[in-house]
Amino acid sequence: MGRGQELVEIKRTLSMTRLLALTGAGGSGKTRLALEVTRDLVGAYPDGVWLVELAPISEGELVAKTVAEALGVSERPQEPLSDVLRDRKMLLVLDNCEHLVDAAAQLVDTLLSACPRLSLLATSREALGVEGEFRWAVPPLSVPHGTPSSTRLGVLGLVLLGVALWRAEFAPPWVPIVLLLGLAIGLIIGVSAWFGSLLVGLGYLGVKVLRMTDDEWPRGVGQVTEEAIHATS
Repeated sequence: MGRGQELVEIKRTLSMTRLLALTGAGGSGKTRLALEVTRDLVGAYPDGVWLVELAPISEGELVAKTVAEALGVSERPQEPLSDVLRDRKMLLVLDNCEHLVDAAAQLVDTLLSACPRLSLLATSREALGVEGEFRWAVPPLSVPHGTPSSTRLGVLGLVLLGVALWRAEFAPPWVPIVLLLGLAIGLIIGVSAWFGSLLVGLGYLGVKVLRMTDDEWPRGVGQVTEEAIHATS
């Protein structure tokens, strides 16, 4: 299922449940997906769609306060957040709940019980575990068709760089060993795409330079002429 179809399905699901949790590994695009979903739902909630980012806080006691601040309301012992939001028809988006799952789940459970017109969308690496929660597993972002993988880029770069250094007269004898070791590591754990691209560029440049003739070299670059020797003697 593509992300376009996934957006449609999530919106449909959110219209049928009051608590939807987008779960998945870090970097799978949960936050971006939540923002894309809510962007088209603003008109469906008269009291607005509100995003609350929980990533900056590390203490569970601050969850309710952070939500209140994001909504622009004050939370007081005599007037808890659930009383303030009791009659509001709104969508509350809690982003990055994984490190505060227990506190977030407790607040969500309280709000859902006290605020019948409130809906919640949460993003987390794990589910909140609240009754009535619908869980939507967000798959990892796929690599577009035709894009070279990180490993292939890295291996190609290492091969090209190895060819360049192998043919270079200045290459030390230990270079082949290092290149083979790097190639093995690249095959096992993969090489990041940007580093692979860098190696491809360096390898291509090295091969290009080694194929240049003396006439192709810019004058004065990499050459020690007879005139220069006499000038310094």
